[in-house]
Amino acid sequence: MEDEDLWQVSPDGRYKLDGDPGGQFWHVVGTCRFEVGELDPYLTQVRRLPVDAPF
Repeated sequence: MEDEDLWQVSPDGRYKLDGDPGGQFWHVVGTCRFEVGELDPYLTQVRRLPVDAPF
């Protein structure tokens, strides 16, 4: 992860991502790991926000 990369996560499932998280940010359901964005189409509470949106 580079110094200028950004990722923020809230407990309600919203997240912001700018750059490459370098495998340091993912979702887990049970014992299955999902990359960022993989669950967005299936879980409405998990959603990516634009970087400039208020958090």
